[in-house]
Amino acid sequence: MSPGGPRVGKVVMAAAAKHLTPVTLELGGKNPCHVDDNCDPQTVANRVAFFHYFNSGQTCVAPDYILCSPEMQARLLPALQSATTRFYGEDPQSSPDLGRVISEKNFLRLRRLLSCGRVAIGGQSDESDRYIAPTVLVGVQETEPVMREEFFGSILSIMNVRSLDEAIEFIRRREKPLVLYAFSNSSQTTAEWAATTASSPSMPSPTTAPACSPPRAWRSSRTSATRPFLPANSSCSAGPWATSAASFCEHPVHLQCPIPTTPLSCCFPGAQWPPKGWCPVQEHKDPAPGALSEQTPGWAGPLGH
Repeated sequence: MSPGGPRVGKVVMAAAAKHLTPVTLELGGKNPCHVDDNCDPQTVANRVAFFHYFNSGQTCVAPDYILCSPEMQARLLPALQSATTRFYGEDPQSSPDLGRVISEKNFLRLRRLLSCGRVAIGGQSDESDRYIAPTVLVGVQETEPVMREEFFGSILSIMNVRSLDEAIEFIRRREKPLVLYAFSNSSQTTAEWAATTASSPSMPSPTTAPACSPPRAWRSSRTSATRPFLPANSSCSAGPWATSAASFCEHPVHLQCPIPTTPLSCCFPGAQWPPKGWCPVQEHKDPAPGALSEQTPGWAGPLGH
């Protein structure tokens, strides 16, 4: 169950305890994204921008903030601006691919966060439309609300670090995130991420892959397919005992064929779905009612049997 955060999660757990009902909670967290200096900034920007601003940032596995050197920040900012324009046009408010904040209360809360740091990209808002523009903040302090609250909005912060060790130390002194991302062309760097951080899988390249079982095409990017998706402490009540998300599923669905080798670009706004070469399900067990639908890529058949 995903109640949104620790505060509501405690209420749910207390209510469940009265009836001795076992509950596993996915609570979210502030998901860091480290970008190494050896990365192509436009590739990083395309992936981070799409998955951060998807549903106006209202997804639990969205990259929440970027950790990178000042030099990489200077390269990333124009790339992020280019990616945002590519996905949502010159006027994002009129784009059919950009959602709105779910309520006026949350809109007002998000608008207050725009005063943190300095706005480098976006920053516009419209209360009558509950619209927050795709925004990038720089010069943000660790103690500011935008770096302390899980806010579910289209506001991406960039924090400067000088080394991988500094990035890892920054993450380890904070609450454990639901998931973390690391962009690097160095296998040594990605191995160090996996060995020294305690969260759900480190995803060295294809952003939001933790939300599903990584196909082989994504594993080639050094995705950690053996670490559990479910993290620990304030981000998930399953804690370190979780072996995998699949261990909580009584009705596994097996997809024999992986997504083609370029799945992320097929998901970007304006791209065609399903992509060319999509392989349908060839083997499956009966899914749980509501697990799949005709609208789900790879739909296996009618439900409820």
